[in-house]
Amino acid sequence: MSRSAWLISDPQFEADDLRPQMAVDPWSGHRNFGYDLVRFVRPRRMVELGAHWGVSFFAFCQAVKDAQLTTELVAVDTWQGDDHTGPYGDEVFTFFQNVVREKYAGLEIRLLRMLFCEARDSVADGSVDILHIDGCHNYEAVSEDFRAWVDKVREDGIVLLHDVAETSGYGTTRFWHEVRVQYPSFAFPHSWGLGVLFPKGERHYQALRENNLADRIELYRLKADLQLANIMLADTTRTAVQRYDCMERQSAMIKERDDANQRLEAMIRARDEANAAQTHMINARDETIAAQLRLIDERDTALASQRRLIDGRNETIAAQQRLIDDRDELVARQDGLIADRDKALAAQQKLIDERDVLIAEQDQLVAAHDAALAAQKKLIDERDELIAKQNVLVAARDEALAAQQKLIDERDALIAKQGDLVAERDTMITEQARLIATRVRRIEELEDQARAQESRRAALEQQLAAQANTIRQLSAELHELQGNLLRPGYCLRMTGRSLLRPLGRRS
Repeated sequence: MSRSAWLISDPQFEADDLRPQMAVDPWSGHRNFGYDLVRFVRPRRMVELGAHWGVSFFAFCQAVKDAQLTTELVAVDTWQGDDHTGPYGDEVFTFFQNVVREKYAGLEIRLLRMLFCEARDSVADGSVDILHIDGCHNYEAVSEDFRAWVDKVREDGIVLLHDVAETSGYGTTRFWHEVRVQYPSFAFPHSWGLGVLFPKGERHYQALRENNLADRIELYRLKADLQLANIMLADTTRTAVQRYDCMERQSAMIKERDDANQRLEAMIRARDEANAAQTHMINARDETIAAQLRLIDERDTALASQRRLIDGRNETIAAQQRLIDDRDELVARQDGLIADRDKALAAQQKLIDERDVLIAEQDQLVAAHDAALAAQKKLIDERDELIAKQNVLVAARDEALAAQQKLIDERDALIAKQGDLVAERDTMITEQARLIATRVRRIEELEDQARAQESRRAALEQQLAAQANTIRQLSAELHELQGNLLRPGYCLRMTGRSLLRPLGRRS
């Protein structure tokens, strides 16, 4: 027996915890009515043809659970899809089973995974208090479902048909136009339309009329619109916050990239300065090497001049040696002459003894002989002095030769060191050339990366500008919607269409 008063509830649908999308499903706008209908009728058995994700079925389950009813709830579906939903896998049925197990395990629920015609034998005739038909929506299918299952409906039972709105574009609308004139009925225009049919008696229909049916229909429509508006507002707010966070992160990323670009530019400048310094150092070293080469050439020239000077001095010494030899020969001849004269003097002394008479005459000859001896003695002294001088010159020449040899040895050592320095400089120049080529290639790569980062930054700025415009448009629409909802009398002037028609098709 139904209650005499219709109560407007504000339920919490626990299945949404497992699939929040149910709150915006095409059937979601009728969940409040379906919940209150179950609590009002208190059915012993409910059957739903076409359960899909269970948006409507779990709303009925929630009402049975909250009111602690003993209702048997039967869901019939292949859970494989049809012409309107398209095929899908076992994940939908698995989810359906999980919701039953986790949220409604204490209820009497049967899941018949089969075709509607195959499930008829599983349900007794005249045993269904509420029958919900939401299968394939073409005219032939829905009319066949109604004719095949209407005998299962109990006296004063109710049939619910989804997608009966004029804007749905389905064959369900055509069938609803035909059947609504045959039995007492009313319909909700929002959320793709829900037809409520009383084919086995008017008791519940009259009870609803007594509870201001027209106001209830408008109230549930407005309540659905308000809930969708709140969801839209929450989603838009969440989206705005997420986009703002995204913009903040993008701004941080852009700043990081700008900082990285600045560091990269500083690095490039530092490397350019280092390259310039290295180039300057290389040029300075080249100048030093050139100066050293000039010094080597000058020293080679000086050495050649010294060699020529040494050769000239050697020739002079040789000439002097030849003169000394000639003079030695002359001295030797003079020594022989002196010896001969000494012999002559001895003979003359003997003659003096023998020839005293001739002494006077011989004294003059002796005087001349003494003068000659003095001259010879002077000549000998001069020869000795010359020999001494020649010995000094020879010693000086030997010292000069030793000094020249030492200078030559030092020059050879310097040339060897200069050769090593030249080899090291050639190695350094080769390595510097390789490093410069590598750094030039790296700088080119960094410049390419900087240009690519600049292009990405410009694209991000354009995206951010577009997102900011979208957020401003959404905010304006939300402000207008909130103002309209709060304006007195607005709800009664709203049309029968929902503010939001989700893209999903099945409940």
